[in-house]
Amino acid sequence: MKKGITLIQVIIAVAVCGALYFIYQKFSGPQGAPTVAQITPIVRSFIENKKSSYCAGPFEIKQLTDVTVGEYVATFKGYPIYANHSESCPAQGKYGGTFTYDGLDSVAKKKALGIAQKSGGTWVIVNPAMNF
Repeated sequence: MKKGITLIQVIIAVAVCGALYFIYQKFSGPQGAPTVAQITPIVRSFIENKKSSYCAGPFEIKQLTDVTVGEYVATFKGYPIYANHSESCPAQGKYGGTFTYDGLDSVAKKKALGIAQKSGGTWVIVNPAMNF
């Protein structure tokens, strides 16, 4: 009997790998949404980091309440994050004053603060700069 890998064995190996990849893609997304407790400190950090694009001076988050995690969005491979928050920025930047964002209104308009995604086992928020 000849020893070695046959064509049948190669086809079976490719089929098994394909099935495993399909299962991974199918079930790796929406399972395990972040909790509000996990995401709230990340939301605060995300807001503070994005301030540099419009605020030249001291920046303050005056209020951060009602953080919500939306349903999984396959297009963005993550969960939309909504939050009621109020930011304050001095007038020397591009914009000055206090800005208030209503998380419930944002949900209704489908305009999230960002998308929560798993990166290296940790939750991060990214901003694809789109409505979802």
